[in-house]
Amino acid sequence: TIDANLTWSPQRGTDVVMSTRTSFQPETTGLSATATYDASLGVLHALNSRVDLNGALVAKLENSSLADADEWELGGEFGFTYWLNRTLSFTGLYAYRDHDADRASEAWDAHTVSLGIRLRR
Repeated sequence: TIDANLTWSPQRGTDVVMSTRTSFQPETTGLSATATYDASLGVLHALNSRVDLNGALVAKLENSSLADADEWELGGEFGFTYWLNRTLSFTGLYAYRDHDADRASEAWDAHTVSLGIRLRR
């Protein structure tokens, strides 16, 4: 596998993050294998002392050695963190994924909303 992560900060409080990852998964039967390629481009921004914003575009390709078994996924996400104090925050995330495949029966899309509480020491 090969993984890479590049972070650039064009100004204080803002980070642009580019990530890539590859992996290789042979089937248990030994007859086929799948190479997976992931890439994302994200932005993290501290809006003020209490609010952090984040967003990302993501892409994924699963390249199979079997005919008509390739899959790919595109998506985006946007989220926030609201800090009540140094240790407690509320988080929210909206994500969209569009998954396509060579077989039309395996195509789907999803909208996800996540809300949470983060506690750190």
